[in-house]
Amino acid sequence: MNSKNLKVVIKSGKQLKSEYALALKGKKKMIQAENEVVFNSVKSFMRILTKNRVEILIYLNHHSPKSIYELAKGLKRDFKNVHNDVKKLAHLDLISIEKSGNSRGGLIPRSKYTGLELSLVS
Repeated sequence: MNSKNLKVVIKSGKQLKSEYALALKGKKKMIQAENEVVFNSVKSFMRILTKNRVEILIYLNHHSPKSIYELAKGLKRDFKNVHNDVKKLAHLDLISIEKSGNSRGGLIPRSKYTGLELSLVS
């Protein structure tokens, strides 16, 4: 597992519009750094990084489940709900999913970050 933090940044809509305008004019290259996720409000942050999804991130940092089923069992949650949360976290590039290589075609969730840093920008 990599030893790096994910930086979660919450910026105001005004700040984001300003940065997009600079990027479109070629005055700014990147809106978001490599290990950074930007949200436009606390509400959107909480809608994406729900309590259950944060618990998955924490669990993956302390355990190495061999499948999503094992992860769900460890969290004492329904497999289908955990599977959906894992897919969402992988889509956001917060975790990785590896193929298990077994005949059942299982997936192994892996943590990409060891910590989370929150930054509020106005």
